[in-house]
Formats: sequence, structure tokens, C-alpha cells
Amino acid sequence: MWAQRFCGQGFGKSARTVLAANSSTRRSRRITAGALHASASVTASDPPKLGKCWLVGAGPGPADYLTMKAVRLLQTADVVVYDDLGSQEALGFAPPAAELVYVGKRGGRESIKQPQIDELLVARCAEGRNVVRLKGGCPSVFSRLASEMAALQVAGIPYELVPGVSSALAAPLFAGGSLVSCC
Repeated sequence: MWAQRFCGQGFGKSARTVLAANSSTRRSRRITAGALHASASVTASDPPKLGKCWLVGAGPGPADYLTMKAVRLLQTADVVVYDDLGSQEALGFAPPAAELVYVGKRGGRESIKQPQIDELLVARCAEGRNVVRLKGGCPSVFSRLASEMAALQVAGIPYELVPGVSSALAAPLFAGGSLVSCC
């Protein structure tokens, strides 16, 4: 229903919806979450090469709190699936050709459901693409990590968890506090 309303198509059909016409901006690379299935032509003799999914923590906000591994993965990603919790600045590390897919959720507003995000991750990896699922903070804290990992595992897609700095640990430091007192 969400895809039909916002993209004019169901999730079971191939969809490519580009949000902006200006191809010179990063915004033009963003597509809606309704573009879950891209057509892939694979012959019966060629088994499809699977991509890999990295479930990456974006840290507590500013891009300079990303881990080095998160930056390296973003720089080589074919697809970045992101939400509201990660830093928008972090998307700047993705290559210009990378597909950026927004899957953010806000209370009280229509948004993509978790099973559709799971399907998106599996579909893009099944196409042989390397996917970074960028999540705010640490991906294992207050997220639906188990659902995404289970979907990838059932589909036989390799994945890796890349921890980020949890906001629970960073918040006291941002507030000017100290976890360790000195003399």
C-alpha cells in the first residue's frame, strides 16, 4: 500500500523511482524504498554472484564519529540503505554511482515496514551488489537488527555487523561530562 500510494506500484513489481531530475546532485541518486526489485537477467548456466550486506553503525550523529571501517565501507558501497537516525553527512562518503535508499520511519507517519526493508536488503544483495545498511548509533542497540540478519541468513546472503559508537556512551561526553575523572 505504501509503495502504491507513493510510487504508483506494488512491491512485487520492478520499480525505479528517482526523486530528483538533476543528476549532478546527490539528491538525484536517492530513490524511494518502493524500488525494491530491479530486473536482473541471469542465465540458467550462470549462478548469480551474491553481494554482501554490512550492517553499519553510523555513530551518535556527526560524520566525524563514524568508525574508519564504516567510512571505508561507505566509499565502496553499491547501495546505501539509510534511515533518519544516521548522519546525512555520512552519505557524502558514498561513491557518486551508489544507490541511496531512504527507509526512515517517523511515529504517526506512513513509512516503509520492516519486512520491506528486509526484502530490499536481500534483493539488492541477490543482484550481486554490496549493500551498506547504515543505522544510527550502534546497529544492535534499539534497532531491528535481528530481523535484517534473519532475512539475510535465510536467503544465504553473507553479512557482517560493524559496530558504531552508541549514543548511550557518547551522550555524556557530548554534554560536557566525563566518564573518567582525573586527579
